[in-house]
Amino acid sequence: MVATDNPHFLLFIEPGIEEKLNEPVIDGWVDLMKFSFANAKKGCGGMRNAKLEFIEGGFYRGVHSTECGQDSKCYDYLLENGMVTNSLAKLYLIWYRNSITESELLKLEELKKFYSYDFELIFKGERKIDFNSLTREIDHKLQLDISTNSLIGKDIFGTKFIISKNYENNTPFYHVNSIEVTNEKLIKLIDSFWRKNGDF
Repeated sequence: MVATDNPHFLLFIEPGIEEKLNEPVIDGWVDLMKFSFANAKKGCGGMRNAKLEFIEGGFYRGVHSTECGQDSKCYDYLLENGMVTNSLAKLYLIWYRNSITESELLKLEELKKFYSYDFELIFKGERKIDFNSLTREIDHKLQLDISTNSLIGKDIFGTKFIISKNYENNTPFYHVNSIEVTNEKLIKLIDSFWRKNGDF
């Protein structure tokens, strides 16, 4: 299926084997797609009466095979920004980068903006912890470090973050990697985790 003219579908392309690169491209775009997959819903989607319909948990009876021998999954991914992509999206970014059309690049830019993704920090090896995405990590395995009065964890990319707690007029406030937390949802999640695991 090719759907480069549809704003709801991302990286539904069918490049030929002759378009495959000699060397893989691993960069921030690939990381972005990995992150998007980790927070997506699996199912099958299509257009009906000019509207996108997605059936979570649904699947197709077959798979799509590329000319280089890679098979897709029997389901697609509904990304958090409302776009649907397929399981071969990462493959296309890594091995068929030159086959990605201008319209698909614009869709990727939309996804990047949705997640407030900072590529400059990624390329420097200092990926920014985005507070919106961190709310998805706070329930994961965090460790209490009594010696530093902090919580230590890693996000899905392996980026380490440290949450420190301080008080002002008996009111707690938090910093993530030295940046003050102002996101109310994240503050509530941190408060909840601290209460469940014992304050110190």
